[in-house]
Amino acid sequence: NTNNARYRRVLNLVPKEQDGEKFDDALSRVRRCVGGGTEADNADSDSDIEVVADSVSVNLRCPMTGSRIKVAGRFKPCVHMGCFDLEAFVELNQRSRKWQCPICLKNYSLENLIIDPY
Repeated sequence: NTNNARYRRVLNLVPKEQDGEKFDDALSRVRRCVGGGTEADNADSDSDIEVVADSVSVNLRCPMTGSRIKVAGRFKPCVHMGCFDLEAFVELNQRSRKWQCPICLKNYSLENLIIDPY
């Protein structure tokens, strides 16, 4: 099947993390997203107070194609929680070799592209 072959090619391009994202790193990333600031900004607040979200809304549609995400991808340094369809992203950007996050519009190297573990 052509789709399966293309899917395997995309997955082979994306580095896989050995143990996934560490829990503390994931927690810090979520706090930065929910808190709206950097970790340093949030460190100035009372350490006893934590922001707790009852629910987090995550869009399952790719910002580039508008279709439902099949394989969620993101760049590791990004602080937002949004993802994009990895196959569509690689297909659209492999010729230009510009690896720009379609959500925050920051440029990263291909080595920073990961499959979102959530």
